[in-house]
Amino acid sequence: MIAIQDVTIKQWHRDELSVLIDIYNSIYTDQPLQIVEFQDRTRLKIQFSKFARWVAYSDQIAVGYADLQHFATRNTNTNNDSVNIEICVDPNYQNQGIGRLLY
Repeated sequence: MIAIQDVTIKQWHRDELSVLIDIYNSIYTDQPLQIVEFQDRTRLKIQFSKFARWVAYSDQIAVGYADLQHFATRNTNTNNDSVNIEICVDPNYQNQGIGRLLY
């Protein structure tokens, strides 16, 4: 078990996609993605929403990530914005508070 104080949260960098796809595929084993598919999903998130991604590290190893997407409404008469949050933590590091830190 790792201690929460040993986890660092940093803003995502494009060079980390291969590590993040490994985390994603370790969770969604029945729907694994190839790196190109993961890149395309990331590109679409950036293109169609206000997008942010953070990565959790323990001992300089990426152990989880969080995606935040904000979709603004196009109708200025209503306030129907929506937010999507996806948190993925490597199964080997789950139940240690990392997801809570990312949230």
